Amino acid sequence: MFIKTPKAAKLLGINEKTFRVWVKKGLVPMRRIGTSQVMFNPKQLLEWWKAVENIPDTQELKIGRKAKAVQQIKKMLQQIELTEWRENRRQTKLKGMEQVVNG
Repeated sequence: MFIKTPKAAKLLGINEKTFRVWVKKGLVPMRRIGTSQVMFNPKQLLEWWKAVENIPDTQELKIGRKAKAVQQIKKMLQQIELTEWRENRRQTKLKGMEQVVNG
């Protein structure tokens, strides 16, 4: 089940115009339908929102300093992804070493 932009913004409890800016900048997980319509999976949207809310300094985004805050969030999300990738890589190496030791 997918929902449209107004319902998605309401689900997150944020202003629809603000939400549309995030969508336009590609910050929100969405599914594009045709060339102009987008739809949202509520479960994915809520998971994304939880992740964004836990990032420091997202209050700026909520009080209207959108452009700067959106860029900051984008950078932070990239850093989180990089950190997760590094941790996964480290875990994989450790498992490989354990297999060699335990043979």
